[in-house]
Amino acid sequence: MAKRAVIITFGGFVLFCFLFFVIGGVLGIWFVLSPYTLSLPDAFSSDSTITKSATASIAIPSDSLVRGVDVSHWQGRISWASIDTAQVAFVFIKASEGATMMDSQFEQNWQGSQQRGLIRSPYHVLSPTTDPVEQALHFMAVVEGNGGLAATDLPAALDIEPDVNAIPDTLTARTQRWLDTVEKRWGERPILYTNLYTYNIHFQSFTNPLWISQPGVSRPPVPAPWVFWQAGTSNTLQGLPKVDIDFFKGTKAALLHFAQTDTVVVRDAQ
Repeated sequence: MAKRAVIITFGGFVLFCFLFFVIGGVLGIWFVLSPYTLSLPDAFSSDSTITKSATASIAIPSDSLVRGVDVSHWQGRISWASIDTAQVAFVFIKASEGATMMDSQFEQNWQGSQQRGLIRSPYHVLSPTTDPVEQALHFMAVVEGNGGLAATDLPAALDIEPDVNAIPDTLTARTQRWLDTVEKRWGERPILYTNLYTYNIHFQSFTNPLWISQPGVSRPPVPAPWVFWQAGTSNTLQGLPKVDIDFFKGTKAALLHFAQTDTVVVRDAQ
C-alpha cells in the first residue's frame, strides 16, 4: 500500500506539472498575440491621443503643459516643413556622443527645426569612459559649427543613459565637469536628462533644470522640481515618425522666457 501511495502521489505531481505548463503556455501565447494599449493614468483620459499603431497609444495631457519631442538619426530625415507647430512647440536634437561622434542628422534637424520656428535645444550623450571635458568641447564645436545657439533656443542638454555598473562618485564627477565646461563657455546652465533610477542614485543634489524620463505615470515622481518630462516613446505626430514625446511643465510663455533668459518658472504642482 505504501508503495502504491507513493506511485499515485508521484503521478499526481507529474499531472500537476503538465497542466501547469500547458495552461501557462496558452496564457503566454494569448498575452503576446492579443491587442494591448499603452496609456497614461485616468487623469489624462479625456485629452487628445497620439497613436503609435492600431494597438498602442499614449494619452496627451493638456493642462498647462507644453508639448515637444526629441529626435536623432534614428528618425531618419525629417520633413520639418510638415510639422504641425500647434502640436509641437520645442525639440531636443541630438548633436553628439562621446568625444568624436556627431549625429548624422544634426545639421539637417538643427536648421530645419529653426526654419519651422520651433524652440530648440541640442543635446549630447555622455560616454562614461571618455574624458568629459573633451566631450564637452566636441559637443560645443559641433553646435557652433552649425550656427550655434540662437537667442530663442533653450540651454544645451546632457543625456545620461542608465548604467548599472557606473560608480556613483565617478559618474557624478564626470557629469559635473561636462556641465561646468559648457556653462562656463556658453553662460547657461545645461539641462540634465536621465531616468528616475539614475536620478535617485546619482543626481538628487544637482540643481540643473531636470528633464526626467518616466513613461506611464501622471506626473514624474521626483522630489525635486522637474522642468521637462519624457512621457512616452515611439509615438507618431504629423511629420514626425516614431519620436519620443516630451512636456514642459508650464505655459508657452514660460517656455519662451526660459529660452530667452535661462530662468525657468514652473508650476509648483508635481
